[in-house]
Amino acid sequence: MNLFFFGGSFDPPHFGHLKIAEYSLKMCDRFLFIPARRSPHKINAPIASSKHRKRMLEILLKDLSGVDIIDFELKNNPPSYTWTTIQFLIQTFNPNKMTMVLGADQLSQMDKWYKIEKIKQTVEILCFERNKQSTQSRMHEDSIKVISDFVVPVSSSEIRQKFHKLSNTDLHQMLPESVLNYIIEQKLYG
Repeated sequence: MNLFFFGGSFDPPHFGHLKIAEYSLKMCDRFLFIPARRSPHKINAPIASSKHRKRMLEILLKDLSGVDIIDFELKNNPPSYTWTTIQFLIQTFNPNKMTMVLGADQLSQMDKWYKIEKIKQTVEILCFERNKQSTQSRMHEDSIKVISDFVVPVSSSEIRQKFHKLSNTDLHQMLPESVLNYIIEQKLYG
């Protein structure tokens, strides 16, 4: 089995996350979203609870086959270390090949990750750009494949800021209506 996995806060999940999964499904047998309870490199915990972030992912992915949400990190005490999650995935799925999917925002933080060299030896790394300049400094690394013809210009933090400032005019371009409605109904970021 060729397994891809994509970790993050998903606070909230958006069209960029969905498009990354759709693009990746052409290259793998199974694609896993792994929401983190709390990233070790983020100062603040996610705003939405684990329950709400998992539910938003379920809503986002409801029509996509070959995709699963793994709540391993949500069930464990924070912080969530990628190396621990990789060990769990190997024991659970026994894949022939594993690829870790990243957004370009995570690429700049990788040198600080727990057991990063072991991670690079164990999994392939596939990075999706947010903009054309975001990955230039890491493109020379053999262990990282950058998808440069796929730009994801949306971020969860931008979405949260729009809710906070009540400037949600273009949120329909960033989130599916079903996820947006859930956020509004649950008053998650207002």
